[in-house]
Amino acid sequence: MTEVRISKYLPTNRTNAGAYLLNDWTSASDIGERYSLTAEDYLAQEDAYWEAAREIFSRLQIRSLTISEVEVELPLRRSGIPQLEKLSDHPVLSKLSEGSNVDILEFEVLFRLSLREMLWVCANADKNTYVHFGYDLYVYIGSEQDFRVPDVDGVFIEPFASPYHTDCLS
Repeated sequence: MTEVRISKYLPTNRTNAGAYLLNDWTSASDIGERYSLTAEDYLAQEDAYWEAAREIFSRLQIRSLTISEVEVELPLRRSGIPQLEKLSDHPVLSKLSEGSNVDILEFEVLFRLSLREMLWVCANADKNTYVHFGYDLYVYIGSEQDFRVPDVDGVFIEPFASPYHTDCLS
């Protein structure tokens, strides 16, 4: 089994216990706040996360995922940042429920909205593959089928089991 954690955080800036040592932005809600984070910078980071996940799904030949857990209140809350609201009315939201099956393009929407903390999902796919979202822009992907970890600029992909297995029972 291969399990990884995707994050924007440089692994050498963590304590032995895993705490991140630097004061850095952790959410789309930090746009315009004390970190001088722009929507464009945030979206570039989000793109790197999706590229890493998409590459893993491609290597595993995953074409669809089943939502095992979902927390969402519709309509989605508005961020006030136009670049982040483009997905807020996506049709996949109308069919989103536990047990619903989504293709990769639909899952990209859910992935991005999860990173933006506008909803929360756990998803499963073939080969006992899972995707879990944590706090502070941590994404966990694991599969019974081993896969080669991609090298994607802008994110760090480390061996790490999801701490959300009990929250995301399939």
